[in-house]
Amino acid sequence: TVNALAADADAACAAVARGRPCIKVKIGSAPFAEDLARLSAIRDAIGPSVALRADANRAWPDDALAAHLAALAPLHLEYVEEPIAGGGRALARLGEVPAVPLALDESLADAHADAWLDAALTSRQIAVLVLKPMLLGGPLRCLELAERARAAGVDVVVSHLLDGPIALAAAIELARALGPS
Repeated sequence: TVNALAADADAACAAVARGRPCIKVKIGSAPFAEDLARLSAIRDAIGPSVALRADANRAWPDDALAAHLAALAPLHLEYVEEPIAGGGRALARLGEVPAVPLALDESLADAHADAWLDAALTSRQIAVLVLKPMLLGGPLRCLELAERARAAGVDVVVSHLLDGPIALAAAIELARALGPS
């Protein structure tokens, strides 16, 4: 699914009008109440049939995670990326299944990711791995991570870092090779 970044309801509606079936919203730089209101407005504007994702960029304190996810649950987000500062290592230690699916992204570039990744994948805390070939060392590393994720029943999304044309083409080919999750 090709998503579109949207900062507000108008941008989200414009992206949907251009045929984008998925909207991604960067959150975490404003107070949570403001992010919740913005996400609610976007969900109301785009309706329930358009996928909605949020990327918190590790902005939430660990102790706020459960409350924030519970508040977001009525919005039916596809997932929230990297919600807490501790990243994947901290999410692997969570005791309960979150109210909204969670995704790992930049945590996967952690030099110690292999030490905690399998625990995170099998903990039922993580629903999606967001694979960025240029961040993770190329397509071969992404293929290995995708295999581990799928073996644990975790979906895979291929993304990019606003790369140049060659790196973007590699990410597109990786997504084609992986096929649907």
